[in-house]
Amino acid sequence: MSASLRHARLVAEREAVAAVVPVDPGYAYGRAEDRVRRLSGQLNDLNRAEGWGVWKGTPVGQAAIDWQAAVRERDGSLAQANDVGWREAHGLRKRSRAAAERVGPLRERFDALAAPERARLDAELPEAKKLLAELEGRYYGNLHFQIKHPEALRRLDHLDNQIATVGYELDLQRQGLDGVPAQPAPVHQPHPGLERAPGLERTIEPDFGLGL
Repeated sequence: MSASLRHARLVAEREAVAAVVPVDPGYAYGRAEDRVRRLSGQLNDLNRAEGWGVWKGTPVGQAAIDWQAAVRERDGSLAQANDVGWREAHGLRKRSRAAAERVGPLRERFDALAAPERARLDAELPEAKKLLAELEGRYYGNLHFQIKHPEALRRLDHLDNQIATVGYELDLQRQGLDGVPAQPAPVHQPHPGLERAPGLERTIEPDFGLGL
């Protein structure tokens, strides 16, 4: 059998085996997890008016910081006034009243800036969670397949090695026809194939029956 025909048959066989192996969505699954975590953190901090976390350095984050600072000054000054002398208490109560006058406008400013961000997150987060749930099902489905059918993945690795070897032979034949001196064959490394789940080591000799 010619090298070209062997190569074509090996490629066709690999495609047939790969067709029954679920695609590993590991990378997309990880990105979806990160997205849900990021959006959830943004919404949680927004609901708590926390400006020092993920919103730090943004207009809405600064508005939250200003509002919370006014609330703390209002409440703190009033509490301190109960433990000091009359004259100092008078100044603290005056300071508390001034802070209280700022609380309302500062909260309104925060609410105005937070409203569009909250609307965006309320729309994006459910969609992100839905995608994560879909990818999670595919991820664990792929993991279950790898555990139940390790022979299919070994078969893919073996076919990848064969295809690479025959492909190199074909290149040498082309070089001979073109009058280009053939180069020494490189040390062939196994094809990485599909992503493997952690802990699935290849310690069993190749078994070329799928047994699916």
